[in-house]
Amino acid sequence: MYDDQRRRLLKYLKTHKRGITTFDAVEKLRIYRISARIFELREAGHEITTLMHDDINPDTGERTRYGQYVLTKEAKA
Repeated sequence: MYDDQRRRLLKYLKTHKRGITTFDAVEKLRIYRISARIFELREAGHEITTLMHDDINPDTGERTRYGQYVLTKEAKA
């Protein structure tokens, strides 16, 4: 199960240079624990950068913080 998630996530990261957020991972790939899959890809030698973002909800003023994962270098086979 997790092998399939890792493959789909890596393929997405390779084809989407802007990376992926947790929301995108759930919505587009049905991966709910993206941080675990990112950890596993890093353990396999892939370099993945985490960009942190802050958003403010204009209606409530609540702050939302989220990560965006970007593949910076693929592991050597």
